[in-house]
Amino acid sequence: MQDVNSNSNLWSKDNPLSTNNWTAKSGSQYSDGKVWFVKNSSTKSDSYLTLNNPIRIEGSNPEFIFNHYFDTEYSWDGGIVEVSNNGGYSWLDLGEYFYENGYNTSIETNPASTISSRPAFSGNSGEFITSKANLEAFIGQDLNFRFRMASDSLFGGNGWYIDDIYITDNNGIANTVYAQKNSNKAKDKTRLIVLGDQSDRLHVRVFIEGLMSNDANMKSDLSQMGLLPNSQPFFEAPWWYSTNQTIKSTVQTNNVADWILFELRDKNNPAIVKFQKAMLARTDGLLMDEHGSLGIDLSSMAGSEYFIALHHYNHLGIISRNAVKINEVGTFDFTVSKTSTSGNDQQKQINGRYAMIAGDYDHNGIINSLDYNMWKSASALVNQFVSWDGDGNGVVNNLDYNIWYMNRSKVGVGTLYDD
Repeated sequence: MQDVNSNSNLWSKDNPLSTNNWTAKSGSQYSDGKVWFVKNSSTKSDSYLTLNNPIRIEGSNPEFIFNHYFDTEYSWDGGIVEVSNNGGYSWLDLGEYFYENGYNTSIETNPASTISSRPAFSGNSGEFITSKANLEAFIGQDLNFRFRMASDSLFGGNGWYIDDIYITDNNGIANTVYAQKNSNKAKDKTRLIVLGDQSDRLHVRVFIEGLMSNDANMKSDLSQMGLLPNSQPFFEAPWWYSTNQTIKSTVQTNNVADWILFELRDKNNPAIVKFQKAMLARTDGLLMDEHGSLGIDLSSMAGSEYFIALHHYNHLGIISRNAVKINEVGTFDFTVSKTSTSGNDQQKQINGRYAMIAGDYDHNGIINSLDYNMWKSASALVNQFVSWDGDGNGVVNNLDYNIWYMNRSKVGVGTLYDD
């Protein structure tokens, strides 16, 4: 059967025992669209919501993640998640692979239940929760997924709500996408989001001087200490980026270095901003969105040419030397050459790679005494997120002064700071 409000064949709904079936309804807690819902019937029922086409599980840390709320007759009615690696011929319960918010109880021994004596989601979750399962055991296999809600023949309840569903490799290696990817069409229903190296996304790599570690990657101190803002920090001058973006539970924050503001600028007048999106810079420099998906979805701008600009709240912004045709360049790497940026000496070479220049604590495009004054005004702080923490470790001290001093008098590209 086709998805509600969609012409895709992404999901099938079936119930061999009754007419009680999955439906799409308003009430998404995580996206702009709907949630899948099935009622906890007071008659015998076994409702399936099945992903029709398999997804190849690849990478080194693949996971299955979904947001849901359940309210059922406790220990008598409940929901389970199953997978099949043989096209639906047989199904395996995913229960033992959950490592966060897995099954909370077991169904009573009951001949009227098709999941009698099995662990399940049952009772009342209280709110939408995020459940996560590790899929490493299935690497290299093509998996179908299904949600299954079973009821016996007596009392019922509210039911089970399924919101955004993620199949992700948290190390960013691509999953082959057989199912519909996250797109505008997917917003009118519960989304299936296959996270990974998708062909319609521009991948960008950048290094941030103050966050560099000794192994040619960046540190994740702010994330590890719980100081990284959950919401994007580019709401003030000179960026005025007002879109509310928050880090979702699908992101492994211990792999996040910091926030970066990504921009596309007009190829004829780079002072004109055509597109903005706050992104998260991983420790390896690759940018991912707030859901954990690598790259920026620019499918609506395919075929056009733009300059690529990046901003950080205490480093000088950078802009590509040349305009880039979207979808012709899969990855733009600012770290490999000093000529990747417009202007002279707009990045600093560190460990053979190039990084954004630290010390612009007031983010006006010039590293000067005003930045020093900000540091001087509060030069001994601990466990704080402030722009004059130049090395991004939550501590303001002489090391942040040293960063400013080394880069004093550096000036960013003017078009990035024009009002």
